[in-house]
Amino acid sequence: MEVNAALTTITDYSNDQLLGRSIFELVVSTDLAQAELLSSWMAHQKTKNFQQWKRRSGDHIDVQISISYFAHGEGQFFVFVQALLHE
Repeated sequence: MEVNAALTTITDYSNDQLLGRSIFELVVSTDLAQAELLSSWMAHQKTKNFQQWKRRSGDHIDVQISISYFAHGEGQFFVFVQALLHE
């Protein structure tokens, strides 16, 4: 897994702290169980979701996540996270 500097800024977690976490630890809530979400993402291969994530401070932030699933080998996810800032 790789994490870029922008995600550390969005979440206020360090690179090492993010690498030690599952994406599901950042999500505030979801209607589906983790296994159901993973199956859904894999079936669609490309999807866009709007979620609330928890920052290190406990504050919530709105994000849009774009997920691509590549089935070669053991399978890989590419997740692009964009913070949605409200003014």
